Amino acid sequence: MQRLPKLTAHLRKLDVQVNSFVCKWFLSLFINCLPIESALRGLDCFFLEGHKILLRVALGLFKLAEKRFLSF
Repeated sequence: MQRLPKLTAHLRKLDVQVNSFVCKWFLSLFINCLPIESALRGLDCFFLEGHKILLRVALGLFKLAEKRFLSF
Protein backbone atom coordinates (compact mmCIF):
# COMPACT_ATOMS: atom_id res chain seq x y z
CA MET A 1 0.00 0.00 0.00
CA GLN A 2 1.81 3.03 -1.28
CA ARG A 3 -0.43 5.48 0.57
CA LEU A 4 0.33 4.06 4.04
CA PRO A 5 3.98 2.96 3.96
CA LYS A 6 4.48 2.82 7.76
CA LEU A 7 1.41 0.67 8.21
CA THR A 8 2.39 -1.58 5.32
CA ALA A 9 5.86 -2.15 6.75
CA HIS A 10 4.43 -2.85 10.20
CA LEU A 11 1.88 -5.36 8.92
CA ARG A 12 4.57 -7.13 6.90
CA LYS A 13 6.80 -7.26 9.97
CA LEU A 14 3.97 -8.93 11.90
CA ASP A 15 3.23 -11.20 8.92
CA VAL A 16 -0.40 -10.07 8.82
CA GLN A 17 -2.27 -11.28 5.75
CA VAL A 18 -4.40 -8.25 4.90
CA ASN A 19 -6.35 -10.08 2.21
CA SER A 20 -7.76 -12.42 4.87
CA PHE A 21 -10.05 -9.68 6.17
CA VAL A 22 -10.19 -7.31 3.20
CA CYS A 23 -11.87 -10.03 1.13
CA LYS A 24 -14.63 -10.20 3.73
CA TRP A 25 -15.01 -6.41 3.54
CA PHE A 26 -15.34 -6.51 -0.24
CA LEU A 27 -17.70 -9.48 -0.35
CA SER A 28 -20.02 -7.97 2.23
CA LEU A 29 -19.62 -4.40 0.88
CA PHE A 30 -18.62 -3.31 4.42
CA ILE A 31 -22.06 -4.12 5.88
CA ASN A 32 -20.50 -6.30 8.62
CA CYS A 33 -17.81 -3.88 9.79
CA LEU A 34 -19.23 -0.34 9.62
CA PRO A 35 -22.09 1.41 11.38
CA ILE A 36 -25.24 1.05 9.28
CA GLU A 37 -25.25 4.72 8.22
CA SER A 38 -21.70 4.47 6.90
CA ALA A 39 -22.34 1.12 5.26
CA LEU A 40 -25.40 2.46 3.46
CA ARG A 41 -23.45 5.50 2.31
CA GLY A 42 -20.79 3.14 0.99
CA LEU A 43 -23.46 1.16 -0.87
CA ASP A 44 -24.79 4.37 -2.42
CA CYS A 45 -21.29 5.25 -3.59
CA PHE A 46 -20.74 1.71 -4.85
CA PHE A 47 -23.86 1.87 -7.02
CA LEU A 48 -22.96 5.36 -8.21
CA GLU A 49 -19.22 4.98 -8.83
CA GLY A 50 -18.69 1.22 -9.14
CA HIS A 51 -16.03 -1.07 -7.73
CA LYS A 52 -13.36 1.62 -7.28
CA ILE A 53 -15.19 2.79 -4.15
CA LEU A 54 -14.29 -0.50 -2.41
CA LEU A 55 -10.59 0.34 -2.42
CA ARG A 56 -11.25 3.91 -1.32
CA VAL A 57 -13.30 2.79 1.65
CA ALA A 58 -10.72 0.14 2.58
CA LEU A 59 -7.93 2.73 2.44
CA GLY A 60 -10.01 5.07 4.58
CA LEU A 61 -10.52 2.36 7.20
CA PHE A 62 -6.80 1.61 7.26
CA LYS A 63 -6.00 5.32 7.59
CA LEU A 64 -8.46 5.72 10.48
CA ALA A 65 -6.99 2.73 12.32
CA GLU A 66 -3.33 3.30 11.41
CA LYS A 67 -2.24 4.54 14.86
CA ARG A 68 -4.02 1.67 16.56
CA PHE A 69 -2.40 -0.88 14.24
CA LEU A 70 1.04 0.64 14.74
CA SER A 71 0.68 0.32 18.51
CA PHE A 72 0.72 -3.49 18.31
